[in-house]
Amino acid sequence: RTLYVKSVHGGAVQHWNQTRPPEFFVQPGARILAVNGYSDNPETMASLCRELIAAQMTVQLRVRGPPLPPAAPPQRESEAKEDRDRGSEDEEPKKEKKGKEDKERKKEKKKEKKER
Repeated sequence: RTLYVKSVHGGAVQHWNQTRPPEFFVQPGARILAVNGYSDNPETMASLCRELIAAQMTVQLRVRGPPLPPAAPPQRESEAKEDRDRGSEDEEPKKEKKGKEDKERKKEKKKEKKER
């Protein structure tokens, strides 16, 4: 059983982070596996952390970091080029289409004015 780190603010984990280099920081999503060798009960581990910090004693944590975000599948160079090319092609017709629609609206308004 582990102690899940939901957030890091004021307390044992923040103290741990302040006294360690960034590569050893405990971040949200991590799991504390043991506190000073104790690893049986998450509630007891949390309590032990608080007591050790309050008594200004040494805290040793065994931590498993948060899971890494899923990696995007590798994209072949030719697919990436096609995606880039497609993106620029899609934008131009939209602009042209909008321009044509605007011209048609103006023509209709002129017709309405003449009919009145």
